[in-house]
Amino acid sequence: MPDKIPSKKLKIQKVYTPQSGKVISRVALLTGCVQRVISPEINESTIRLLNRHDVEVVVMPDIECCGSLNHHLGKKDLAKTSFVKNIESWYEEYLSNGLDAIISNTSGCGTTLKDYGHIF
Repeated sequence: MPDKIPSKKLKIQKVYTPQSGKVISRVALLTGCVQRVISPEINESTIRLLNRHDVEVVVMPDIECCGSLNHHLGKKDLAKTSFVKNIESWYEEYLSNGLDAIISNTSGCGTTLKDYGHIF
């Protein structure tokens, strides 16, 4: 664990558009409830890297957690509520503005996202 919580450098917003103005892809980034607090620089680096390659990044403000913490603690109803909320949020964004992918740079979240299909 770090001795102190790192400071955030990027302004918090929903959409991070490449400076070039050219968008070749649009993705939703799951920032992780723990990672966004303990290691925000990982998410910021991911956003900068994707933007540098003309990928627009959407960080859904209503997605607080992938649900893995509750799922692993046996709180299945709370976890399922998170799963459904996340899927509905991403689907709404997909229908409204388009999404090419949902990505995660957090190992626990990535594993849980892959399990959504098995859980349902």
